[in-house]
Amino acid sequence: SLLADNSFSHYVTLDQTVNYDGRPVSALKGKLILPVLSTFVTKDFGLNFDVNDRIYSFNTGIDVSIAKGSEVKAIANGTVESVTFVPMYGFVIFINHGEGFKSAYGIIENIKVKQGDIVKAGTVIANTSDNASGQGFHFELWRWSRPLDPKQWIKVN
Repeated sequence: SLLADNSFSHYVTLDQTVNYDGRPVSALKGKLILPVLSTFVTKDFGLNFDVNDRIYSFNTGIDVSIAKGSEVKAIANGTVESVTFVPMYGFVIFINHGEGFKSAYGIIENIKVKQGDIVKAGTVIANTSDNASGQGFHFELWRWSRPLDPKQWIKVN
């Protein structure tokens, strides 16, 4: 996948234009917009080894480096299921997109949505923040309680 190779990230142009033509998320693999304008993955999906703590951990999403205060956009139409505090990620917005798909947006501030809100793809829902690791953003995509590698679903040019 293109986004996993950070040496490639400098050559990727990100297009956040939504042209889904009313298709459900299940038909949009490789076509979803990235919620933030950064492909610099600091912690990839799946098993990661922390050289400082010398432990393995499983990341159910991706973490990207991006300037604090950057816009966070909903990847697809959906309903805000909750805005919940999660340790290490701060407040997290959970959006239900139907067909078992849910997305999660963490390490955010200036939250612009609340539980029950209906959002359109490309709507700004928050801004990026920072945590103990510094400025960044955490994103997850799930289907039927199973984490998916978001990089396989994102459109890159």
